[in-house]
Amino acid sequence: HTGTDYAWGSGVAGNAFSCPKPATALTGDLDLIVRIAADDVTAIDKAYIGKRRAANDFQFTSGSSAKLPKFFWWDGASLKTAASTVQHSYSNGAPFWMRMHIDVDDGAGNNVVRFYTSADGATPSWTILDTVTQAFTTSIDNGSDFVGVGSDESGGVGSGGNFLGKIYQAQVWSGNSTSGGTLLLNFSPSTFVETSTNGATAVASTGETWTLNSTGAKP
Repeated sequence: HTGTDYAWGSGVAGNAFSCPKPATALTGDLDLIVRIAADDVTAIDKAYIGKRRAANDFQFTSGSSAKLPKFFWWDGASLKTAASTVQHSYSNGAPFWMRMHIDVDDGAGNNVVRFYTSADGATPSWTILDTVTQAFTTSIDNGSDFVGVGSDESGGVGSGGNFLGKIYQAQVWSGNSTSGGTLLLNFSPSTFVETSTNGATAVASTGETWTLNSTGAKP
């Protein structure tokens, strides 16, 4: 192909990408960024990136309604959800950036989830899509689960929510990516160093090893 390298999300259960959770606990403010081109942007509950298997630590998805992104997380006692009420404007097959940032405690007794989008390009230029403020402070459970990209459940074992389309990049930041945050995980096929045949495993620029989980033989 020509253009930027990407990973293909087949939308099939058991086919996705995963890496071990980072050493830094993902319990506080969190920033999740993806650069994608979805085959069907109206498909609901398709996973972009998350940390979910035995427990729902967190998940950033296409949402329960068309073009309305959603973030949900487990706080150790119950499942919390924040969903955009504003649709993004992108079309099938068109690359674009999407971002979710959660402030678990805004200092006024709230948690605040912000959704952003950006037109495609090497560097995103963020525009706020929606802000969801809820009147409680929170935290994110620090389970032992892997981090998964394009998978309903980390490790590629999900059933109905696997992403279908191109995945150019997926990042996990501790804090705020635009204001002093720390990039912990960087799923970026264009910068991967393959460590096994045909990309079954690859090392990211941030040091973690990503694994291609597949129900069939790798090409």
